[in-house]
Amino acid sequence: TFNTTNKSWTINMFNANATRVQRTGNGSWNNSYQHAIANVQGKPYLFGINLSTNYWFLQELKSDGAMGPETDNGRWSYPYPSLATFNHGSKTFLFGQNTEGTKNMFIQEILPGGKMGKETFHQDWRFAYPSVDTYTQYR
Repeated sequence: TFNTTNKSWTINMFNANATRVQRTGNGSWNNSYQHAIANVQGKPYLFGINLSTNYWFLQELKSDGAMGPETDNGRWSYPYPSLATFNHGSKTFLFGQNTEGTKNMFIQEILPGGKMGKETFHQDWRFAYPSVDTYTQYR
């Protein structure tokens, strides 16, 4: 969980009944981050972006529930408050949309090891979507 007011974060472990078993990590950052969780070949990563500075990062989430090392970071030209991740085949992608100006959106691959890959799609859009989500369609 992330508290954008006091910039704190916690990681909790849950059992199959969705009951919290234990808190496995907690801390605070100097900034507030919009975030999404990516599952890259079975490993979870946290993607965060500061909407004031446009600084982004990828950080590993360890199997014991602890926050792992930062694996990649950078700075984009625009803030992207609308974020979602999705998997297609064996690949993982991040979707983001800037909700102001040209309302541009992008899809960018997240590579194994928690590195940001190449952008695979970019387009300006007429409408802003402040909340996005993805789903998996099975045939």
